[in-house]
Amino acid sequence: MSERIEIRTLTDGGQQPTEIAAAVAAFVDGAERSLELAQYDFNLGAETAAIVGDAIRRAAARGVRVRFVYNVSHANPIPVPPPPEPDVQLIATLPVEEQAIAGIPDLMHHKFVIRDGSSVWTGSVNWTDDSFSRQENVLAIVHSEAIAKAFEIDFDQLWDTRDVERTGFVDPRWDHGVRVWFTPGHGEDTSARIAKLIRRAKRRVRKRSNWLCPDMALPARIAAIYQSAARGRHRAGRMNSAAGPGSDQDGAQRVNCASSRNGPSLPRCPSP
Repeated sequence: MSERIEIRTLTDGGQQPTEIAAAVAAFVDGAERSLELAQYDFNLGAETAAIVGDAIRRAAARGVRVRFVYNVSHANPIPVPPPPEPDVQLIATLPVEEQAIAGIPDLMHHKFVIRDGSSVWTGSVNWTDDSFSRQENVLAIVHSEAIAKAFEIDFDQLWDTRDVERTGFVDPRWDHGVRVWFTPGHGEDTSARIAKLIRRAKRRVRKRSNWLCPDMALPARIAAIYQSAARGRHRAGRMNSAAGPGSDQDGAQRVNCASSRNGPSLPRCPSP
């Protein structure tokens, strides 16, 4: 792995919320010129909110420009579970420029911070106490101006349009073995890349995701890979998900191709 990347995995109960909040604060404290924050779920407890909020306030006091985009819902009826609501009262107390991004019909699902156009905090961690302490997540800090620039382009698209559908149009770029892809602008390209890697499998495929929904996200080309698996050219392996009711030991759930009149199909998403 590149020396430019710091990786940390979180486990259920393996760390306290204040520990991860302190890590966020340490990253923010390193800012000298700018911070761009994009957070899907930002709703911290009193103690962690103080840790993270104070770090943002210190940055602003140093003259750092802080911009913040976050996901919000609306009152119109929708056919799926609504996205979480951010702590708008906390955000209102922070010395930031902020933009609320409508999470319907497209979620603003980012979880990243760009620092001084040179480093990025990213990964799967929402900024909530549960995400910090009760979920299996991964944190990644990437030190690269080229990668940070890609995130900046995507952030500016969100900032300028406030429309998720019009974002993610950032050409994938390499920097010392690291490449970043954005959606929805390059959503089909990303899916094709995933499908290509799956197709190369000879013995087993492992996928770690808490949400695998073919009706909403996976294109036909990935479904075709599973059809291929059902015909015996590949062996579908374990599709890992966070441990919970119905999970196999160590949180792995087996996903089988179900037969139908039209051939094998992917499993349906679980009910909300």
